[in-house]
Amino acid sequence: MKYITTIFITILSIGLLSFNYSDHLPVEKQDQQETTNQIDVPDNVKSVLDRSCLPCHGANGSGKAKMKWNYEKMPEYSKTKLISKLVKINDEVDEGKMPPPKKIKKHPELKLSAEDKELLMVWAENAAAKLTGNAE
Repeated sequence: MKYITTIFITILSIGLLSFNYSDHLPVEKQDQQETTNQIDVPDNVKSVLDRSCLPCHGANGSGKAKMKWNYEKMPEYSKTKLISKLVKINDEVDEGKMPPPKKIKKHPELKLSAEDKELLMVWAENAAAKLTGNAE
């Protein structure tokens, strides 16, 4: 029992110490850390996202969207969270799950064309690769 308590206290201490780690980095390291979490959203991609995705997934989106996308908060997201969102976008669009067919029946203007799908998937894949350091 004493061994488990010691491990728990150690893990808790490490977690608390690392929680505010970025607040104490020198400014140049903070800037470097922030820029690695940046992704470029070209105007053509932003247009598709704004038209077909953000009516549900935006900050003020309607419906029960599980994932939200907010351009202003992107710099705050961790690299892992951004990569996860990009992979999810790629997968959902590729599988034809987004926008959902039920939503398209009510709002046909949300439907993605083949070109829109390709644009989103290529962008999401390339942006995720860039964040992971696997960009070509």
